[in-house]
Amino acid sequence: MLLALSFFESISSASIYKELNFKSINQDYSHTVLGEVFINSTEGPSKYLHQALKEVYAAEFYPFYYIIYLIDKNNHSYERSSELNVTKTPTIIFDGGYAKSSSVFNNTELWTAKINGIVNACGARDVKDINLSLDVEWLGAVNPFPPNGSTDVPTETYLSCSISEMKIDVEATNNETSEYNCHIHVQVTEVESEWWNDKFGNPYTFEFKDYAYNDDVQIGAGDTWNETIFWDGCDYNDGDDPPRYFDHIIQDNIMIIAAAMDNDLNKWVDETAGFRAGINTDPKRFDFYFGDTYPPPLFEFNTTYYWKIVAWDPYGLNSTGGIWNFRTEPNYPPNPANEPRPPNGVKNVPGNVILRWNGSDPNLCDTLYYDVYFGPNPNPPKVKTKISQNCYDPYDELPIFEDIYWRIDTWDKGGGLMTIGEEWTFTTGLNPPPKDPEINGPNRGSPNTVYDFTFLSFDPDNQTIQYIVDWGDGSEIVETDFYDNGTMITLNHSWDKKGEYIIKTRVIDEYGETSDWSTHKINIPRNRASYYSLIQWFLQKFPVLFRFLSYIK
Repeated sequence: MLLALSFFESISSASIYKELNFKSINQDYSHTVLGEVFINSTEGPSKYLHQALKEVYAAEFYPFYYIIYLIDKNNHSYERSSELNVTKTPTIIFDGGYAKSSSVFNNTELWTAKINGIVNACGARDVKDINLSLDVEWLGAVNPFPPNGSTDVPTETYLSCSISEMKIDVEATNNETSEYNCHIHVQVTEVESEWWNDKFGNPYTFEFKDYAYNDDVQIGAGDTWNETIFWDGCDYNDGDDPPRYFDHIIQDNIMIIAAAMDNDLNKWVDETAGFRAGINTDPKRFDFYFGDTYPPPLFEFNTTYYWKIVAWDPYGLNSTGGIWNFRTEPNYPPNPANEPRPPNGVKNVPGNVILRWNGSDPNLCDTLYYDVYFGPNPNPPKVKTKISQNCYDPYDELPIFEDIYWRIDTWDKGGGLMTIGEEWTFTTGLNPPPKDPEINGPNRGSPNTVYDFTFLSFDPDNQTIQYIVDWGDGSEIVETDFYDNGTMITLNHSWDKKGEYIIKTRVIDEYGETSDWSTHKINIPRNRASYYSLIQWFLQKFPVLFRFLSYIK
């Protein structure tokens, strides 16, 4: 398998569009393997994992699907990470928890080798004999939304309501001789994310949007379960505040991925199926009538619109719908940019800092753009005009011990309204590392017993901090979330072998400065009960010897 790595790098990112044929090797897999990938979009090393996943998938060596959950961008993704007890990113979980990797490789080849090995192991698993299938039909304009006659409708709703609905049929057959108690996931993913890119600048692939189905199912021996779901991007959002609706999705950029998970085996996956919406399906064409002039305007606020749909099939036949109307909402100016990073007034900011902020608009479907003002004096000059990202990289290393001023003005797309932002400032400098952390916990214990340990550190600049913990027994190193400065955290661990172990921990601040390692020693002696168990087993194994010993005075 390692011989294949030499040509993985040559695979174009465009090959992610290929359908899975699984024609190359490993046709004896017991099932199609599922990888669930949990990523924080701000982390750099995740880009190597993402690249490796694209290459393994595109090579078609395995029956294998993967889903990317951006836990900092989608609340549904964060909830799934909590279900699977994901405590650090990047983490990839295979087959619903059968295997897991939270390695941190700054190298695509190492991730590729890791994924190859685990997918092969998963493919050799014994699983329940379940057939799982999907069929997806892109419906387009079938349901009038907003409803006929409604008022105060968001301005851009009409752009998506007519093209973002699909009909999803999922079917599972139980070929076992006993009832199958399972949990069915049917998940909507974007083949290439329209919103989020990795640190290579490439769109995240098979990025999770939301569930189409998520429930327990019981299937009798030899029986078949099926469900039909109508899923419209206008009705679903990422669960954020304010929510981002998925009304932007397009037909050929959606993959539906379903998994049947065995409730009796901690919800391990028994079968996975995927279906690319729009591929090899009946194409839809629409005549779109909107307004009372031709050509109609793109949109206007606070206006009543009349519209109808004429649907065509590939053979030239058509059907005309009724005339509907709705009234759009007024256009409001965007909210001022907020939550600056670095925070306003902070000192000792590294010279390679990237500026970040949040933006929002009362018209939820409106698109935002930003003017960036940046410089060493108050009322700084404009350096970027109407960028779509809510971040700015100054590129040049900033000099230390200098005051920097910046401001973000926010534009909306709908009406060309602009809101001037507050002027923020920070001071560059030498970022001192956090204090060496304190570890408190027992110094002695027993095998296979869980013990709690507390960890505490402080950062001189009041930055958020992350704890790195090595338990000293070769187990996975723990990387916690970032916590407010001075937050004491509690972690627990157990050791299964006799020995003396050195727990090591260090702290990283939000700009990457690290403390030295602190240590704590714990001694795990052999449990006495094991000696008694060994003697008891020996005497039971050799009863004649037991009777002989009983006569010895």
